[in-house]
Amino acid sequence: MVGAFGLSAEERLQQIADAVAVAIDGQAQCIMGVALLCEVAQHCGYLLTPRAVSLPGQSMATGKTVATGSMARDFIREHGGLSGVAGYAGATPDGSELQRAGHLVATLERPFVLIDPTFEQFSAVGFPKVAPVVTIPRGEGEVVIEGPNFQVVYLFDDDNKGWQASFAQVRDASREVAHDIADHLKAGRPPRTHDVRL
Repeated sequence: MVGAFGLSAEERLQQIADAVAVAIDGQAQCIMGVALLCEVAQHCGYLLTPRAVSLPGQSMATGKTVATGSMARDFIREHGGLSGVAGYAGATPDGSELQRAGHLVATLERPFVLIDPTFEQFSAVGFPKVAPVVTIPRGEGEVVIEGPNFQVVYLFDDDNKGWQASFAQVRDASREVAHDIADHLKAGRPPRTHDVRL
């Protein structure tokens, strides 16, 4: 719903995240998705910060568990989950430090909002096809998101290094696509109706 002063920051960021999710088309490409998200958001007046996270989660509908890195696997074991994780996703085992976290999201400073434009990659294990945009308390080390049939935890790993160079390259390469998506949204068109695909 649009109020007297237009969309709130969270509503506009949801539109941006949804549009980026369409462009990514469910791919497990979190660096690409967050780079594009940050670039589109900047065109729309929002400065986002990319953040490495590890994501343990479980779908109650399918009984499958997801872990996007060693932090997530450790979290599952420490909280009584199975030592073997049925559905692994996240960073490709390439020797980079991102393997520890395995996933990337973005945050907005004020209000403090977490945005995950590539969450749809987990739909194969029973998570909903959404791009979460969640207002969270500032300074939290972990954020829980849950619905009727799933629960995920975002574990921030701000000391994680090694992904920044790839992120900068992808963001630079995504500028034209980001501009097209931003123009589409600024024209008042629905976020899931553009035809941009990466």
